[in-house]
Amino acid sequence: FYSTPLEAAAKIQTEIRDTLGFTVNIGISSNKLLAKMASDFEKPNRVSLCIDFYAVFHQFYDSVGTGWRATK
Repeated sequence: FYSTPLEAAAKIQTEIRDTLGFTVNIGISSNKLLAKMASDFEKPNRVSLCIDFYAVFHQFYDSVGTGWRATK
């Protein structure tokens, strides 16, 4: 398959353009809402990535065993 989500999105975008003849925006994120927001960032014919920073920081604090309040 594909090594990254961005690579997969670029391939999908190319296939749609070559087969159907129109351009698409693709948003990539951890959930549908953020992916939809990412697809609206730049137009036309773009692949956008939206990172959920809350989820990233939450995973980081869980991995080090420290709550976010302890870091203040």
